[in-house]
Parts: sequence; C-alpha cells; structure tokens
Amino acid sequence: MYELDGDDGRLTNCVGQRCPRDIVQFVIYDEAIRNGNLNEEVLREIPNQMVMYMEIQGIKPTDAFEPD
Repeated sequence: MYELDGDDGRLTNCVGQRCPRDIVQFVIYDEAIRNGNLNEEVLREIPNQMVMYMEIQGIKPTDAFEPD
C-alpha cells in the first residue's frame, strides 16, 4: 500500500512518466478508530488535492459570489 501512496514522493506509471498528483490516501484503520480520528485521516488530503487539480487545469480562483 505504501508504494501506491505518493506521500513520500511523486509516483511514476509503468513507463516511467511522473504522475501529476497523488490521489490515494491510505489510513491504518485500527489506529484511526482507536484514536477517534478516522474522518480526519481520510479527508486530510482533499484540500491540497483540490488546489493541485485547479492549478493543473489552469483554473484560477475568482472573487466570492455575492447574491443580490
């Protein structure tokens, strides 16, 4: 499992191309349950993944929408 999780560096595919981002999050279930933070562990990487996706796609943030 640790080989599939790119937390320690960028992953490469079978022909050696670097993967643009790590989209896998492995959690040691028993440990997370024992510590009471399963949700936190599972969701921890989502904000950074969203930012990386937007940057790769060239999507820039805009001002917040102000309803009338």
